[in-house]
Parts: sequence; C-alpha cells; structure tokens
Amino acid sequence: PFRLLTGVEYVVGRKNCGILIEGDQSISRNHAVLTANFSVTYLSQIGETPILTIKDNSKYGTFVNEEKMQNGLSQALKTGDRVTFGVFESKFRVEYEPLVACSSCLDASGKTALNHAILQLGGHTVNNWTEECTHLVMISVKVTIK
Repeated sequence: PFRLLTGVEYVVGRKNCGILIEGDQSISRNHAVLTANFSVTYLSQIGETPILTIKDNSKYGTFVNEEKMQNGLSQALKTGDRVTFGVFESKFRVEYEPLVACSSCLDASGKTALNHAILQLGGHTVNNWTEECTHLVMISVKVTIK
C-alpha cells in the first residue's frame, strides 16, 4: 500500500518518480499524478475525508473502475475506486484509513504541531475521547480522565 500525504503531488511512472511501477512497459515515465488535498477547516469534522485526484499523462491510459480517463484531465477518486495504470496488471484500489487523534496534556504549541502533522496525514483531531478515536497523543504517560 501507498500512504499519501496531503498537499503533495505523487508522480506514478516507471522511472524516477514517487510511485514506481516496474516491469510494465505500458507504464509511461510520467504516467499519472495523484494529489490528496484536505482543508484545515475539516480537521475537527470527522465525517470529512481528503479529496484525492488523479491526472492522466500517459500514452497507454489510466483507467478508473475500468473506464479510460481522458488524457490530460483530472478526476476525483473515492474509497473503493479501482485504478489501473497502463494495459497490464498494474491495478490498485483507493482506500481511506481513518485517523482521529485526541490530545491530552499538550500545551498550545504542542497542539499546533499535532494539528499540522495530522492535517498532512488527512486525519482529524478532537479534544475529547470518542469511539472514533484511533490515537491518543501525550508528551508523557499520565493518568487522565480521557
């Protein structure tokens, strides 16, 4: 699996790129570009997910759910979409893995740093522990109400 940071463009290709696909001659050197974006306004809104887009730059095509993309155009992807690069077996499925961090005993600068990191990961931060939480972030282990 590939984990994508938000705000970063990932080139998919067969040489000198962020997501390397080897052994498939139908993959262009700069086959496609994946970008995940997530607004800081969604940081505390657990139901919101990053927007993942793909842009096809290839000779042999990029397919989303078996439909060929138009070269040079971008389209949004969603969880469950199947993406095929080229005409052989370079197939992937889009999945979003929730990340919800609750902080405890962090000062203002610690919370700012946490928010920045979680935003890059396309996750969420909350002030109170809930069943959606996947991580508890503390400077040191202390027994607290959370």
